[in-house]
Amino acid sequence: MTLEQFRTEFATEPGRRRLGYAPDAERQDRVDRILADEHHLQQIFQQWQGRREKAHAFEKTERRRTWGWVGVGLLFAGLTLAVTGANLVAEHEHRVSDGPCYERPHLYSDRTTTVCPAHTEPTYDGYRAAWSVLGWGAGGGMTVAGLVLIVRHPRF
Repeated sequence: MTLEQFRTEFATEPGRRRLGYAPDAERQDRVDRILADEHHLQQIFQQWQGRREKAHAFEKTERRRTWGWVGVGLLFAGLTLAVTGANLVAEHEHRVSDGPCYERPHLYSDRTTTVCPAHTEPTYDGYRAAWSVLGWGAGGGMTVAGLVLIVRHPRF
């Protein structure tokens, strides 16, 4: 905003509100004196610019801080989801017994143990599929998004 634009905005009550001055903070006779004195108007304009720059810098810092913490939250949530999904999917086989059973003698005694040959088969169910997609897909995506936010908004 230039000094002339500031002058036209400052001259009216709605304009002063848009500039951030409280209503009736400046009475009209005082405003007329300020507008008539170029040096005083320039000082007020510079003060207004300084306040505006400080407010903008504060908002930028707050935004950076907020998005940095959102990134940390996404990172931890994504890692938790990925680890939980991986642990729930890890036990994905079950033991199946097939074939005839036989007695196997113990090495140093007369006792025997019944042995039935067995093998494992993978378990396919919706529960494990859903956790696999959630853990690796959504958890991985959240982790990457969290890392991106942390890198883009440092010093939070």
